[in-house]
Amino acid sequence: MSGQEEEQVQVLVVGAGPAGLATALELAGRGLAPLILERRPASGSHPRATALTSETMQLIRRWGAEPEVRRLGFHCEHAMSVRSCLTGPEIQRVPFPGHVWTCAQDHLETILARRAAAAGARLRYGAELAGLHPADGGMLASVAAPAGPATTIRARYVVGADGARSAVRQATGIATSRARTFGDWISILFRAPLRDHAGDQPYMIYGIGDPSTGGVLVPTDAADRWIRGISWHPEQGERLDDYDEKRCTALIRSAAGVPGLPVEITDIRAFTMTAALADRYRAGRAVLAGDAAHVFTPATGMGLNLAIHDATVLARVLADTIEHGDQPQALDQYEQACKPLAEKLLEPELGPPEPARAAGAAHRA
Repeated sequence: MSGQEEEQVQVLVVGAGPAGLATALELAGRGLAPLILERRPASGSHPRATALTSETMQLIRRWGAEPEVRRLGFHCEHAMSVRSCLTGPEIQRVPFPGHVWTCAQDHLETILARRAAAAGARLRYGAELAGLHPADGGMLASVAAPAGPATTIRARYVVGADGARSAVRQATGIATSRARTFGDWISILFRAPLRDHAGDQPYMIYGIGDPSTGGVLVPTDAADRWIRGISWHPEQGERLDDYDEKRCTALIRSAAGVPGLPVEITDIRAFTMTAALADRYRAGRAVLAGDAAHVFTPATGMGLNLAIHDATVLARVLADTIEHGDQPQALDQYEQACKPLAEKLLEPELGPPEPARAAGAAHRA
């Protein structure tokens, strides 16, 4: 990193997803204006998660973002309705323990990014973490951008909120020894007039019971934007190119049960359904948040909400650490407060921790 001009910040947040933006909002509220790096050129365009719990809505209300979230989403009383197709009779109904508001993650990221910037955080899109190591009571980050040479940022603390493939986690050597995959899926984002076919009571997810296609339909706003999710098999030679617009349109129409449904497809992408938990949340002055620390499958609906919850705890502990002595080990309070809940919620997918590993974690704490 020699020869590069250094930029200095108190807190560098890597990742402008919900965890990073929520951390930045909370830090800005404590008078700490973080710098947020995001490798994407702008906020996300694919919805991914959609469910917000009542606890998350309380935080959104505190940030002054509730009117926008309500305008772009809708209220849900139930999680899932399983049907042979959207227009078919209901086979099973899965309730939610408490009220839930649905707001697609890409909308939420745009809202929170505006709020974070207004509160004093700086957002830098198209900037990717290329290297990270400890140096002189802080961390040195090398940042690559498509339009210019790499730059260097010196931060007292770094928050890795950069997703399941976290560059911060990899750079700090934190392992995810507890991880499990649940198959490969394709997510088709589209617009179609399906609200009139869904019934009077909206659901967060519509499970499609047709054995020939299966999968889900997910409304992502109060109007006509939806996701069609299906499993696929790249290990058997399938390619994403096999899922062209014609085939995806047919998959959408069969799930809807409306043969002539007008469909506008806007995005098709593949992902592996995964659950994982980082072995620890901190390495020196770097800490993990959101999917960098724990990954939930979409079936739980908890990944987005726990990411935001963790961020509020992390920001409080970070601010206290900076204001009262600058002792990195104080950040262990964050892991002690948040990791047990993640372990409990992930246990149905990952199973209980191995006794030896649990004993080792208790000893380290």
